[in-house]
Amino acid sequence: MSAVECRVKTDEQVAQKFMAAQRAKLIPILCVGESWKQRETGHHLEVIGQQLQAVFVHTGREVFAQAVVRLRTCMGSWNW
Repeated sequence: MSAVECRVKTDEQVAQKFMAAQRAKLIPILCVGESWKQRETGHHLEVIGQQLQAVFVHTGREVFAQAVVRLRTCMGSWNW
């Protein structure tokens, strides 16, 4: 997925795009990260965990053996 794909708004959309990439025999790249406010308030690990969990619910954890997770920390605002 390109950098543009990291702007998808909902967890469901991210999971659907992730699964579509795998069905197409591509290696999906899942962008996760938090805002400055989330980091400053100590919620960054919780936020990233929720983002990963949203995809795990739809795909299972084993699919990540053939995927890349990209961490983008301290984004100005959260946009998948």
